[in-house]
Formats: sequence, C-alpha cells, structure tokens
Amino acid sequence: MAALTSADDATPASVDGPWEYYRYFRKGDDHPVHARRPRGGDKEQVLLDEQARAGSYAYYRIAETAHSPD
Repeated sequence: MAALTSADDATPASVDGPWEYYRYFRKGDDHPVHARRPRGGDKEQVLLDEQARAGSYAYYRIAETAHSPD
C-alpha cells in the first residue's frame, strides 16, 4: 500500500488544544510516523515511529491509534 501513496502523504492535522496531531509516511517506508507540533508551527515531536518499531519483523501492524486528552 505504501507504494501507492506519495512520499509526502500526510493526514490533515487534528487540532486538540495547543497541539496539531498528524501522521505521514517517509519516502520508502511501509509504516507511518505519528507526530504532533504546537499549533503555531514549532518543532515536531514524534509520538510513534511505526517503521522503527516494526524492525525486522515479517509482519507488523498497529490496528488503531488515538491521542489521550490528558
């Protein structure tokens, strides 16, 4: 599936309080990066790097993610 998306595909940011939450694929990766940044546009904070977590597993899947309101 990742081969069918462009390298800069990202979900629209979901705003919650002072943060924008989003995910995107790095070029060549099979799994997305989940990140957030302050609404004013400051440094990104990676919350979950699925590609790094997948490592060398033959199969890796995260069914669903959501940020906690607290």
